[in-house]
Amino acid sequence: MALSRRVIEALAVTAEICGGEISDAAAKVMLMDLSAYPEQAVLAALQRLRREHSGRLVLAAIIARIDDGRPGVEVAWAMVPRTEYDTAVLTQEALIALSQAQPLLNRGDEIGARMAFKEAYNSAMVKARAEQKPVQWQVSLGFDAPGRPGPLAEAVRYGRISIAEAENSVHGEHLREMLSLAGVTNHPALAAPERTNAQILKFVPRKAIEAETPRQETA
Repeated sequence: MALSRRVIEALAVTAEICGGEISDAAAKVMLMDLSAYPEQAVLAALQRLRREHSGRLVLAAIIARIDDGRPGVEVAWAMVPRTEYDTAVLTQEALIALSQAQPLLNRGDEIGARMAFKEAYNSAMVKARAEQKPVQWQVSLGFDAPGRPGPLAEAVRYGRISIAEAENSVHGEHLREMLSLAGVTNHPALAAPERTNAQILKFVPRKAIEAETPRQETA
C-alpha cells in the first residue's frame, strides 16, 4: 500500500525535529517498510515520536510506536504479575520480557526488573511488528483462585481473550463472578440450577404432601 504525501512530509518533518535530515534513499526505504501499516497508524506513530524521541530518526523508533494492539512498555510492565499468586493476561512479548525480569523480581529488585523488562519488551515488540505478527494474548495463571476473575474479566471485555479461554481458568462461583464482571449475561453458567426433588419438597407445605400421599388400608 503506497503511503500518501502526508506521510512523506510527516517523515521529513519528524527527521528535522529529531535533529537531522533524511536522504531520499533512506526515506524511500523507510516508506517502503512503513507501507505495510495503516496510514493513520503511521502518522500517529510519527506524532508520538516527535514528542517522545530524542536523537536521530530510525525506523525501529517509528515501528515501536505503531498501535497494533500491543500495549506500550509502561502499560505492559504495570500488567505484569508480581507474585506467583497473581493472575494476568499478557502479550507474547511481555511474557518473553518477564522471563528476563523474573529473577530480579524474585530478589526484590523492582527497579532492576523494570529496566530489564523494558529493554527485552521493546526489543521483542519491534521484532514482532517488523515481522507483522498479530498480537497474541496469553493467560498467566496465578495460584490465588479468588483473584482470577478480575484480570480475566478485563481481558474478555477488551477482546484480548475469548470467554472460552477464560473458562479454562475459572470454575463454579469464580466463573460466575468472572462472567458478571465481564458483562456477560447469556452464558449457561449463569442459568439458575435445576432443583432436585428434595430441594423442591422443602418449599411444599407438609399438609399438601400428606394430602397427596395415598393412605394404606389396614386389614
